[in-house]
Amino acid sequence: MHVTRICFVCLVLVILGCGCGSSSTASVTITVSQKQMDVIKSLPEDVVCLTSAKDPITSLAGLQDDEFASWPTSPQIPQKLMAAFGREDTVVGLHIMAAGHVDADFNKNKKLRLFITHEPSAEQLLKRGGVRIVFKTQ
Repeated sequence: MHVTRICFVCLVLVILGCGCGSSSTASVTITVSQKQMDVIKSLPEDVVCLTSAKDPITSLAGLQDDEFASWPTSPQIPQKLMAAFGREDTVVGLHIMAAGHVDADFNKNKKLRLFITHEPSAEQLLKRGGVRIVFKTQ
């Protein structure tokens, strides 16, 4: 019985160590220019960008109106971020959507490619098929 308990503890440690079963530690890396990174760094520290874990984006460039949303950020945050990736009409294409909204589910909404939010809302999106985006310079 003692050996069984030790084996169980070892199995749990292996699972936790490799990150299995924890989507909150997973991330997707997107390479950006220094100019884009300067814009990203100018955003509030708790701003988080998420994408689909199953079908992640590789860039923020070229996203269509129905492919990105934001909550509860001020409209200037996603506008500034998307403009850094070549989007000039972000006022027209900006979707404000609560993180708990039915369409804010990466598992069910295949059109959703990017969600911009603040840290307190990230966990809800991670549980719904999202993964954090980490930006790095070229």
